[in-house]
Amino acid sequence: MFDFLFFYLISRLPEGFTHLTNLTQLYLNDTILKYLPANFGKLTKLTVLELRENHLRSLPKTISKLTELERLDIGSNEFRELAKEVGSLTKLTELWIDANKITVLPEGLGGLTSLTFFDASCNRLEYLPADIQNWESLTDLHLSKNYLQELPENLGMVIVLS
Repeated sequence: MFDFLFFYLISRLPEGFTHLTNLTQLYLNDTILKYLPANFGKLTKLTVLELRENHLRSLPKTISKLTELERLDIGSNEFRELAKEVGSLTKLTELWIDANKITVLPEGLGGLTSLTFFDASCNRLEYLPADIQNWESLTDLHLSKNYLQELPENLGMVIVLS
């Protein structure tokens, strides 16, 4: 586990950071991080990645290599879209994308069949992709403060919601 202290502000990760290939949990909340290195996918043992309350606008494409990731928290950043590569993180159980400026979710998120918790509140979403019906393990769905006009009819297929 690697946890930067809450008062340690960094805008970018130091050279060589991605050589810490045995990291399983990384908490970089409330720094001033603006981007992640392109080779971030080298941290393949990560199960928890928290990047809340930064200034991130995108995730590197190599995020798809974090196949052990179970919790991804990118809430309270500056994202306008969610990287389609997130859809390949099939072990995710928690996905926090709240308090961004996301207008649309990419197709392909239906592959997140282990997802139990999804928070997309406080964004600019107008609709949800139909393939979320595959989130059969979902128990918590947070969508408040968006621009949703309607919910997908197949949302009823996700019957575990609490």
